[in-house]
Amino acid sequence: KLETYKGNYSSFHEQFERRCALLESQAAAQQREIEHKMEFVRKLGVKAATAAQAQSRLKAINKIEKVTPIHRDAPIRFDFSMTTLAAQEQLIDMEDCFFGYVPGKYIFEHLCFHVKRDSRMVIIGANGAGKSTLLNLLMGVLKPEKGFYQMVSNLRIAHFSQHHVDQLDYKSTPLQYMLKQFKTTHPIHEIRAQLGKFGISGEQSLQPIQTLSGGQKTRVVLAACAMMMPHILMLDEVTNNLDMDSIEALGSALRRYKGAIIAVTHDQAFATMIANQIFICEDKKMVEFTGSFQDYRDMVKTKIRDRFFSTAGNRGII
Repeated sequence: KLETYKGNYSSFHEQFERRCALLESQAAAQQREIEHKMEFVRKLGVKAATAAQAQSRLKAINKIEKVTPIHRDAPIRFDFSMTTLAAQEQLIDMEDCFFGYVPGKYIFEHLCFHVKRDSRMVIIGANGAGKSTLLNLLMGVLKPEKGFYQMVSNLRIAHFSQHHVDQLDYKSTPLQYMLKQFKTTHPIHEIRAQLGKFGISGEQSLQPIQTLSGGQKTRVVLAACAMMMPHILMLDEVTNNLDMDSIEALGSALRRYKGAIIAVTHDQAFATMIANQIFICEDKKMVEFTGSFQDYRDMVKTKIRDRFFSTAGNRGII
């Protein structure tokens, strides 16, 4: 059934837990009452004189509308382990860097950005501002045209791309995808167990990836990221295909994770769960934002409103 809950997500959680507890209590009380009546039926059924009465009461019991408790989904728990922390405090340094896909047309100018061993950063900004490009620069996939770039050696970086197609072979199965990356370092039973930890069951691990839902595809990539035991997790819009329970489980796992995190996201709840620092990608540079994610949203709304009224006034609308 589709049930409607009024209020926000936190309010839903409180209402849902109360409803579950109430139904469980009512179901238990009803079952005790039925057992009590059934005992009486069994006693009546022993004697021929009261057998008809026993059958009548049994029919009445069978007509009782049973209270059914809500079936709760199994709790979700993700985990990102590490063998050892990175040896150095400073992992990636970018100083006065310039980058553009077209010569002379820069996406970033005088870019300065530093990733430490314990960094917990959220990157926000308008679409097309260069957030995904920044991650590729940090990983060394793209090279700055000018400026200083340095990454410590033997650094393990796990990258979750915004687009699954960039990382997944849709014709292979999750198990084949994982074996291709980890068969030389992990036995197959560990790989199967890793997929299971991220909610990809035995049967699902043997299905073509193209048949999986968006959330299941996300879980496959996250399972691979976790198996790398990375020093840095770079996550680009990781919550797009996840349900709320999975987002909360991911946020909880990232809070336990000891390495550095750089996450591009528009999800306020997720950002609040993991971020120590917020950076805005705009005007060809990265600027640290000192307020909260909500402060940033309020600032953007104010800018949009002021721009609208300014434009409307210039056109004589107001």
